[in-house]
Amino acid sequence: MEKLFKFVYDRKVLIIVLLIVYFIFKYMFSIVIVNGDSMFPNLRENEVLIINKINTKDIKKGQIVIFKEPNLITNNVDVIAKNDFKNIYCIKRVIAVEGEYIEFKNDSLYINGEQIKEKYIDTGMKTFQNNETINNFIVPEHYVFVMGDNRTNSLDSRNFGCIPISQIKGQVFFRIFPLTRFTKM
Repeated sequence: MEKLFKFVYDRKVLIIVLLIVYFIFKYMFSIVIVNGDSMFPNLRENEVLIINKINTKDIKKGQIVIFKEPNLITNNVDVIAKNDFKNIYCIKRVIAVEGEYIEFKNDSLYINGEQIKEKYIDTGMKTFQNNETINNFIVPEHYVFVMGDNRTNSLDSRNFGCIPISQIKGQVFFRIFPLTRFTKM
């Protein structure tokens, strides 16, 4: 009888642990794999990331986020494959938030009239304007302006416009693979 009790108890504990892990990864965090080089050198092909899905409304400049693929992007180097492979998400850095004025001049980015020094892009990389209509504007309320760190190889807000905050599925929290590049983001 004692062995039967221990067997049943062990199974209950295992089921409870599995349910907790399931709910954590369903509602709080997600694991994604980088596909493409639009965020190079900061994120590289096949790196594994943990995404924080808890607070997607409090987005700040400089954060790396994933969001539902805009219709403009199809099979491009800018996508990230979610672990269930049913949804395609883009991964980009938030450059400006609602109410900020964006301007591109002389292959440089200006926000609210100040030239932005972007420490996360390669030295010498230019931030050119991809689309003449996406220039000299204010980011609308409840939207963000995003760009890939690899500016010359990224489809981003310069192409498809600002992203509604409601479309953001999470913020990059940790890079967990490869282990040599393990870091909190």
